[in-house]
Amino acid sequence: MSPDNDANKTACRLPAVLYFSFAVLCWGVLACCMAACSSFAPIFVCRFLLGGFEALLIPAVTLIVAMWYKPEEQPRRNSIILNVIAPILNGFVAWVVGYYKGPYAVWKIIFLLVGCLTIAWSAVVYFFLPSNPLEAKRLSPREKYIIIQRKAADNTGVENKSFKLEQVKEAFLDLKTWLIWLAIIALQVRDPRR
Repeated sequence: MSPDNDANKTACRLPAVLYFSFAVLCWGVLACCMAACSSFAPIFVCRFLLGGFEALLIPAVTLIVAMWYKPEEQPRRNSIILNVIAPILNGFVAWVVGYYKGPYAVWKIIFLLVGCLTIAWSAVVYFFLPSNPLEAKRLSPREKYIIIQRKAADNTGVENKSFKLEQVKEAFLDLKTWLIWLAIIALQVRDPRR
């Protein structure tokens, strides 16, 4: 069984907010740990684990977005959350810290700052993001009803705790799945001029 499959099963069994906030917290802690590394082995271990927890974030975001939006609305929301907000914030942090001229390595300050902000964000997610629309305290009963009716129209529901192999097959045969995969891989391509 693949790690992605295990991550998806875990995401389905746990409350979405608990799963998401735990993955965000672990990512933040590991990012802070990167700042304490001074040789290859600990950097490699931290980076390996950091990648593992980062891989948990995509299913979590997808799961949460799927509870709130119709299928045709989900790709744009997922793209904004995963591919727009984080790179802009991280780029801004790197730009600001780049002006630092002190005794500590700039890359360590970036990891420490991003890690601390991520840990704080995990608390915000845990305490303020509802696991599903029915648990949203800020929504009135009428607003919750509207969200449920919107989701009922596309036959996907709000929350489902069962794993269905036919859905995995459908995902592998869907062109959009492969386009998302291609977009994620393209984001990782290094600029050859550097």
